[in-house]
This record gives sequence, C-alpha cells and structure tokens, in this order.
Amino acid sequence: CGPPSALWKDTFPPKSLLDAVTAGTSTFEEISAWFDENLPELPAPPEMTTAEIQMAKWGVVDYIEARKAGKVTCKQYVSLLVKRIEHYKSMNAFMYFDNDPGWTDRVIKMAAAMDEKAALEGKHERLH
Repeated sequence: CGPPSALWKDTFPPKSLLDAVTAGTSTFEEISAWFDENLPELPAPPEMTTAEIQMAKWGVVDYIEARKAGKVTCKQYVSLLVKRIEHYKSMNAFMYFDNDPGWTDRVIKMAAAMDEKAALEGKHERLH
C-alpha cells in the first residue's frame, strides 16, 4: 500500500492533450492555449493588516533583519506566508495540498516552537 495517487484536477490540462504532446501529435502551444482559455479566477485578495502587507514585500534578508531586531516572530511571518499560500492554492502552485492537506498547520506549529526556543535560549545570531 503506497501513497495515494494525486487527483487530476479540472485546472490541469486534460491528460489526452498532454499525451498528444508526448506523442508528438500536439504542441506546447496548444497546452499554453488551454491555460489561456481555462485559467481559474483568483479569489479576492486576503485581508491583510498594514504590517502584513509590508511583511509580504520582504525578501529573506528583510525577514532576518526584522527577526534579529525583535520586530517579528517566526509564527507571525509564517502565518502571513500561509495566508498567502491559502490564497494562491487555487492556482495549483503547491503540490502538497492533495497529499498532505494539514501541512500548513504543522508549519505554523513549528514556527511557534522556534519562537519558544528562542525565548528560552535568548536571541540567536544564526537563524535556522
């Protein structure tokens, strides 16, 4: 008994079209055209606070600097990223939702555990 097979979603090109490309009887341009005609609509953007909007613009260096300065916790930042992931999951950009739908909850718990560890041990120069 292995892992469950992934579901074929309506937002993926039909298998017949992909098989035709593999067989050489269709082109990648036809797949591109399929996406143009079948692109799912994004839901409305998630509601975010002013601070979350600013954090969403951060790169990794910005986050590390803010974390070292005590301006943000791991859990706050990860929770924002999960909010954005939840928003974009309709675009099928994240493969683990089908195979492991609870992974985002675990990631937030791990971030909270990192915050607890940092509080107990003091500030860390090295973030990992």
